[in-house]
Amino acid sequence: MTGAIKPLRPEQMFTACDAAELGFETTNELEPLEGVIGQDRAVQALSFAIGMGHEGYNLFALGPEGPGKASLVISTLERRAAEQPVPGDWCYVNNFAEPHRPRALGLPPGKGRPFRTDMERLIEELRGAIPAAFESDEYRNRKSVIEERVKEHHEEVFTQLQERAKGRDIAVIRTPVG
Repeated sequence: MTGAIKPLRPEQMFTACDAAELGFETTNELEPLEGVIGQDRAVQALSFAIGMGHEGYNLFALGPEGPGKASLVISTLERRAAEQPVPGDWCYVNNFAEPHRPRALGLPPGKGRPFRTDMERLIEELRGAIPAAFESDEYRNRKSVIEERVKEHHEEVFTQLQERAKGRDIAVIRTPVG
């Protein structure tokens, strides 16, 4: 076996660098690097994948742990999203006809949270207003009028029934309820 592996000496594991040759005092003075260095093929594949404008396509980034796959995908998606129109908001509301299937409301961008806040405020107001409405004098008066009309209608119908029954020699007798 030729070229056996030999351990490195300590001086071989260090390369000195003259800081004066760098042209800056601290890295805070440097402009951040744009893009990804040495990953042109990955960037092209990512751009292609993101460019698929149809449903049903997914993106899967595979590679060794740690080289920045997630940050590359996130930064690319953020740049692409900044170029796109802001999407509308979607809010799900109760479907009273089918409670297990909420209804989706499409709202203009940024209107979803104010809508939710307004609905929460409305619910709080109604929690106090509805019981108060049923305790008001106006409600009690309207209820009495309706009950009186129902009672009168009931009496008219019962009287008509008694007359029809009497014509057939049938007696209709009213018994107390309860």
